[in-house]
Amino acid sequence: FWLKLLKQLDLVGGTSAGASIMSSRMIAYTDPKTNQPVMQEGLGLTQWIIDQHIDEMPHRLNRDKIIHESTGLNVIALPTNSGVVIEFSTDKIIKTFGQNPIYTI
Repeated sequence: FWLKLLKQLDLVGGTSAGASIMSSRMIAYTDPKTNQPVMQEGLGLTQWIIDQHIDEMPHRLNRDKIIHESTGLNVIALPTNSGVVIEFSTDKIIKTFGQNPIYTI
């Protein structure tokens, strides 16, 4: 019920993990043994993979590039105190805001 409602709204918001889970595939965590990202299913509201807090761990930009190259999906590297508005019906970024730059890969 909730997922169907969210898809009908075409615009929802989330921060941190709440932003990441909106993706069809999300970065769930980094495996401590291999230092590789573990991908899991998200809500499927957007095809973008959203990686949050990128300013706190800038080395993850390289990881995001690898994710893009291996999955073919585009990545939004979202810093703390910044945001992005995605129109779900078109999967286009329609606005960015915040104190830090947002990177798309």
